[in-house]
Amino acid sequence: MGGVDRFDQFMAAYSLSWKSRRWWLKLFYYGLDAAIVNSYILYKVSLSGSSNSTKPISHLYFRSILVNELIGSFCSRQKVGPSPSSGFARKRNFPDGRPTVHNTKRLCNVGDHLPKKGPTYRRCAHCSTKAKQVRSQTICVKCDVALCIDCFIPFHKSH
Repeated sequence: MGGVDRFDQFMAAYSLSWKSRRWWLKLFYYGLDAAIVNSYILYKVSLSGSSNSTKPISHLYFRSILVNELIGSFCSRQKVGPSPSSGFARKRNFPDGRPTVHNTKRLCNVGDHLPKKGPTYRRCAHCSTKAKQVRSQTICVKCDVALCIDCFIPFHKSH
């Protein structure tokens, strides 16, 4: 009974389903959601069975990585609007300071990411939160985001 309860708990946390008049669509989303939850459970089991004591990632972060890998570099059309580094973009607040720049850009050819002094002060993409805004004039040339000097290296390391 414990396994079923854990499965239901994971299914309810980040459910993909929504109301639909087409019954088969609801079944499809349930199957997709069940496959994601089962893959996360298998990930945790495989990690606990290994000899190294690595702490598993959270369920939400697992889903985020899965979506990034499935989407890859696909884009059906070019989005016109402000870049993620501009002040108009919505800031995602994560407790461990995960970036708002896509991983393919942030982690690709890390040696090409060089700091430069920008014309204005902008919010740091790594350590700035809604409660505590940290502003910096240092900008990454490749990512085009403002970063504190101390945040420059942790921002470009993989999680």
